[in-house]
Amino acid sequence: LKNELWAKNINGYLTSLVSVLGVSSPLSNYVADYLPLSIGLGAKTASIRILTDIQKKSMFMTFSGSYIGRSNVTIDRNSYYTDRFIYSNQVNLPNACNFNLRLGYRKNPDNYIEIVGDYMNTLGGFDIRKNDMPFISNDMEWTRIAISGKKGIPKISGLSIMGGAFYTLSGRNMGQSTGWSAGAVYQFEF
Repeated sequence: LKNELWAKNINGYLTSLVSVLGVSSPLSNYVADYLPLSIGLGAKTASIRILTDIQKKSMFMTFSGSYIGRSNVTIDRNSYYTDRFIYSNQVNLPNACNFNLRLGYRKNPDNYIEIVGDYMNTLGGFDIRKNDMPFISNDMEWTRIAISGKKGIPKISGLSIMGGAFYTLSGRNMGQSTGWSAGAVYQFEF
């Protein structure tokens, strides 16, 4: 859910403050505690993001920060070791925060290209032990840069294609990686 809290034109700078509330849940009961091979952490999440966007003509800057609350996860064993032995199949995932800065060119909401600086940190957890595999409640942190864009399809109103790539500059209990994405979006208006 996205809501524009405030918007004003200040000397030609279109400035807005937006809040975003989100929830997510895994769609299936996959094995979560075999990182890095699992497809996710298996947690239900609730998040709040506050962002400010400043645009002058077609150039823009967006800064946002979010807090992500994460549920406990049930794993397929009855004990595990973090920094101590725990006799339970319930893992308490630490919540997380995320901050990012976006700079770019925006013709309209369906046509933009941007450079992104992104920082994420879990608010707790423990480090991966030597000679051990990652665990879902590890203390995870990353700093990465990205480029992304979106292009509207003029002949089909509401349809856009999007894509991007990122590179992890540094991290804690996270591997250095490069990734890319591509997709299509169809926006319904109510």
